[in-house]
Amino acid sequence: METGFFIGRDNELELFISEISESDQFKDPSRIFFLSGQRGLGKKSFYGQLWKYFCRSPLKVIWVRLPSVWQESHRQDDWLEMMSASIEANNDVLKNRIGIFRQSWSEASKGMLQGAGGQKQAVNKGVLWLDLFAKILLERKSLASGQAEKNLRILFVLDDYDRLDSEHKQWFSQSVFNPLVSAVPDLDVRFLLSGEHSFYTTLDLESYWGPFQTEVREVVLPPLNSIETNEFASRLKVTLGEGFDLQEVTGGIPEKIRALLKNGTIKKSDQRAFNDVDSNFEGLSQENVNWILGAAHLRIFNDEALNIFGTAEGALRARKWLCNLDFLKIEKRNLSFVIDSSWADSILHWQEKNQPVMYRKLAAKVESYREICQHIPLLEHRQKLAKLSVFNFFNEDLVHKVYGELAPSLNAFVRVNLQYFIKTPFNYQISMQYQPFVQSYVRLIPIEDKEQTREKAMHIWNKRKEVAIAEIAEIEKKLLKERKVFDEHRVLLDPLIKQVNQRVRMLVKAQKKKNEKLNRASTPEKPKSKQSMLPCLFFNVCGVSLMAVGMLFTVPLDWNYVVLGAFFVFIGTFGFNDDELVATQSVAKSVDKNQIDPTADDTLIAMLNLKRVGLENKSSYLSMLINRYQQRLRELDTLLSEPYVF
Repeated sequence: METGFFIGRDNELELFISEISESDQFKDPSRIFFLSGQRGLGKKSFYGQLWKYFCRSPLKVIWVRLPSVWQESHRQDDWLEMMSASIEANNDVLKNRIGIFRQSWSEASKGMLQGAGGQKQAVNKGVLWLDLFAKILLERKSLASGQAEKNLRILFVLDDYDRLDSEHKQWFSQSVFNPLVSAVPDLDVRFLLSGEHSFYTTLDLESYWGPFQTEVREVVLPPLNSIETNEFASRLKVTLGEGFDLQEVTGGIPEKIRALLKNGTIKKSDQRAFNDVDSNFEGLSQENVNWILGAAHLRIFNDEALNIFGTAEGALRARKWLCNLDFLKIEKRNLSFVIDSSWADSILHWQEKNQPVMYRKLAAKVESYREICQHIPLLEHRQKLAKLSVFNFFNEDLVHKVYGELAPSLNAFVRVNLQYFIKTPFNYQISMQYQPFVQSYVRLIPIEDKEQTREKAMHIWNKRKEVAIAEIAEIEKKLLKERKVFDEHRVLLDPLIKQVNQRVRMLVKAQKKKNEKLNRASTPEKPKSKQSMLPCLFFNVCGVSLMAVGMLFTVPLDWNYVVLGAFFVFIGTFGFNDDELVATQSVAKSVDKNQIDPTADDTLIAMLNLKRVGLENKSSYLSMLINRYQQRLRELDTLLSEPYVF
C-alpha cells in the first residue's frame, strides 16, 4: 500500500484500517486506539495518512480531529466551536449534513435562550451539541432513540493526548465520550489517541474511559531503521555523502530527517558539526545559549519570533548579537534572518540529548507560534488583535478611553478587517475562529501593561453597568406604573364597549318594532272596513226614522225628533271615518310613547363611542410605551451580558 513518506509504517496502517473498516470480523473490536512513540516520529502524520485512506474508502466516515490549539485554550465555551469546525466526512451526503449542522449549531450556540420577561436561561451546550449531532449528522430522533446507520464510522482524534491537562480530559470524557457511548451503544464510534508515553502508565483509563477500558489497543510507532531512513532521504531527492550515517544522526525520527535534509548533498564533514556545539557554547552565558537554542528552533526568525522566548527589548538585543556570531552562518532575507540548517540541526540534536524537557518546551512554543502565523499571517494584525484581546467585548468609545493615541489606528483596523470580529448591537468581539490563536499569541508574547489596561476597562465597565442597572430599575418602576394605568383603562374600557354595543342593539330592535307597528296602522285591513259599514247604516236608519216621526206623526211639528234624527244621520255618514283617523293617530301616539327616542339614543351612543375611542387611544399609547420599555430592558439586558473584560 502506498503511504507517501510513511516508510516502514504500512503494517501499522494496515492494522488500523482493518480493525476500523472490518470491525465485524473481530469478536472484540477495539474502541480506543493509542499510538505511542517519541516526539517527531510522525504520529500526527500517521493519523493524517489514515484519514487520506478513508477519504477514498466506500465506508462512510465522520472524522472529528480537535486542533492542537484546543490544548492551549482554557475557555470551555470555545471548545465545542473548535470541535464543530473540525468535523469532516468522506461522503457528499455527510458533508451536506455537516454544513447544516454547523449552521444550526451557530444559531443555537449562543448558549442562552430568552425566557419569560426577557430573562435568560442557561443551556447545557454539551447536551445541545450532542442533540444536534444526533438529529442532523446521524439522522436520529434523539441521541438515545433511533437506529444506527449501516457502514458508518465516527472517529474522534486527540493528538498529544498525554500533554492534555485534567480539565481537557475531564471535559471530553463528560461532555462527549460518556454521553455518546452510553446513549448510543449500537453506534460504531472510535477514539484515536496519540502520545509519547504508554497509555497504561496513567490512571486515565479508569478515570475517563471507564466503559471502554478493556477495549484499548496500543500501537508503538518505531523509529525508521537505516534502510528506511536512506529510502526516506531518497524520496526527498537528497544525496547522502560517503560515510554519512543519517540514521545515526537522526535516530530514524522522520521529523529530524525532514529538518535535516534539504535539496542537495550532505557530506561527512557536516556530521562533525554535531560534536562542535559544546565547544561553541563554552564561555557563553545561559541567557545567550537560550537565545541560540530559540533561533535554532525557529530557523527563520525576526524580532517578533524571538520575542516568544523573552522580552521585546531582549529579543532586539538577541537578534543583533546572533547576527554577529560567525559559526551560526546567519543570512538576512528580506525582513527575516535564516540560520544555517546544518548548525540548527546540530544544536537541536545537542539540546534533545542534554536538555530533553527544555527541548520539548521550546519546540511546543515554536509550533504554536507557526500555527498562529498560519491563521493570522500579518504581524500588524497579530499585534493589534493582541491589544484588543484584553477586552471580552469592546466598542470604539471604550478603545478610545483605554488606549488613547493608539485608538484611531485600532478602530480603523477593526472597521477594515471585520473578518476577525463578531458585531453585536452594542459592541465587537473577536471571532471564536480567531480567539484561540490570539490567546495563544498573548501567552507567547504578553501585552505590555495588560493589568493596567484591564483595570481601566473594568472601571469603565463598572460605571456603565451601574448606569444600566439604575436605568433598568427606573424603567421597571415606569413599566409597573404604566401597566397599572393600562389595566385601569382596560377595566373602564371593556364595560363601556359592552354598554355601547348593548345600546346599539336596543335601538335597532326598537326601531324595527316601531316600523312594523306603523306599517300595520297606516294600512287598514279590508275585513275591518267592511265591518265598519253596519254602524253607519244603523245610525242613518235611526236618524231618518226620527226625522220622519217628528215631521209626519206629530202635530204640531216636533223639532226635537227632527234635530236628533239629523244628528244620527250626520254620525252615520261622517262619524266613523273620523273615528278611524283618531284611532290611527292614537295608535301612532301610543307607539311613539313606547319607543326610545332615536335622537336621544344616537346622542348617547355618540358620547359613549367618543369616550371609548379616547380610552382605546390611551390604551394603545400605553401599550406602545410598555413595548418600548420592554425593548429597552432587553437591550440593557443584552448590554449587561457583554462585559468589557472577563
